[in-house]
Amino acid sequence: MNRSYRSVWNASTNTWTAVQENAKGRTKKSTRSTLLISAVTSLIGVAAATPAWASSIANNFCTPTNAGSGTWSNVAGCFTDAGAYNSLHNLGETVYGSYGYVPTNISFATIMGFAGQVNSLYGTALGANGVVTGAAQNSVALGAGSVATDPNTVSVGRVGNNPLYNVNVAGSDPTSVDATPMNQSLLGTLTRRITNMAAGINSTDAVNVSQLQGVTNALGGGAGINSTTGAVTAPTFVVGNNTYNNVSGAISDLNGRMAGGNKYFHANSGAADSLASGQDSLAVGPAQRQVVRQRRRLVTEQTHPVMVRRQWVFTRMPRAATRQR
Repeated sequence: MNRSYRSVWNASTNTWTAVQENAKGRTKKSTRSTLLISAVTSLIGVAAATPAWASSIANNFCTPTNAGSGTWSNVAGCFTDAGAYNSLHNLGETVYGSYGYVPTNISFATIMGFAGQVNSLYGTALGANGVVTGAAQNSVALGAGSVATDPNTVSVGRVGNNPLYNVNVAGSDPTSVDATPMNQSLLGTLTRRITNMAAGINSTDAVNVSQLQGVTNALGGGAGINSTTGAVTAPTFVVGNNTYNNVSGAISDLNGRMAGGNKYFHANSGAADSLASGQDSLAVGPAQRQVVRQRRRLVTEQTHPVMVRRQWVFTRMPRAATRQR
């Protein structure tokens, strides 16, 4: 009996079978698959080693027509074409998302999102339908539907159908201001309260409630700020029989009363003021002093100059004196 034999795998019976030593056999399927994968990988490696300035990435859901013609640029997305959507023409541009658009001669633009547009140098659009206009160099459109229109700014999102424009980031201490002030029709019933805000010191700084309370305290008249609702309570001033809720009205009333006083009594003297320090006493005239409580009056005379028809006339007038009982 021939003892020289070899074992081969019988694919029909799924068993090992002894055959003569010079019988030919087929390799296993897994071995053939491994060889095929190795060959394909080698081809991919050769292709990857070829120098390339731009790349295009396709997906499994459409036939891409994108083009990446700019130096150091990358483009990915469906329905793109040179000169139209997802077209890269100069340096360092990156577009990820179908229908992204970068026009000719715009470098270092970045788009991430469906139908984004960057029309200025160093512009960035992040989010579907984000737009950086041609005048907005170095600007960012952040969020779906956001539009950046000015240089060195960040546009953040939108309210309803209205995009929010241009948060200035040019300075070291940037100011966040929307180009178009939001009003009630855009914000609806939504409100916001800013807390832990320091007192403003510059003309464009915000003012906190503590500073407003100082103003109302200075006004007086019951002016104040409601601690629950934040409403400001106007002051109340009473002048004569009239009530005013503002300082201007009260002062105007006082001024009118003073201007319309006694028109037939005037005094002109450089002497010392009169002084009435006694109880129920009265001192009239320059340097007159009344320090004793009036009990019984003695009338004396004193010479006083009087103007009569533009001439000084000296006359003797009675002088009231008091004597303690």
